[in-house]
Amino acid sequence: QFKASETIAIELTIDKPMQSVILYYRHVNQAERYKTAVMEATGNRYHAVIPADYSNSPYPLQYYFELKYSPSSALLYPGLGADRKAQPYFVIFTSYL
Repeated sequence: QFKASETIAIELTIDKPMQSVILYYRHVNQAERYKTAVMEATGNRYHAVIPADYSNSPYPLQYYFELKYSPSSALLYPGLGADRKAQPYFVIFTSYL
């Protein structure tokens, strides 16, 4: 959960070195386009922040990652999975408490 109007820190730990990691996020609202944030690396940990003004919404947030190993090799995480049936994003819900 996250509190509306507060920044949301997103962190990802990866075993292999990456050329870049990009966070894609939006409200759970199909009318909106995804926003992006380039994640900063500290060792094998990648960090980005969703701004407080963006979290000021009654909608939950969904997000996923683009992991680039090289200019010609990338993948999405969490992706659809081997059976192509998994939810390809994470969801966090707002808390007004």
